[in-house]
Amino acid sequence: MYILPKLCELSLEANIDKLIWFAGERNDIADIMQNLDLFVLPSIKECISNTILKDMTTELSVIATDVGGNPELVIHNQTGYLVQKQNPTAMADRSL
Repeated sequence: MYILPKLCELSLEANIDKLIWFAGERNDIADIMQNLDLFVLPSIKECISNTILKDMTTELSVIATDVGGNPELVIHNQTGYLVQKQNPTAMADRSL
């Protein structure tokens, strides 16, 4: 993963390195998702998101961008939340 060193550097600079886990390639995603509180998908473009479909089986809260097929899967304020794409403030606000 060529971008990992840069992501680690940025998270350290932002003083959020203790809050982030870069999991890398995994084969146990379903098990990991069972231990999460929230699923966030900040897509800029999307068709039908397989990750949201998989997330729905875990009953995690979903925050996704209002792009592509996401509004077909996430009903705003009912099954999760939709925010405008490329709006990190709205994404962060919904995450709290």
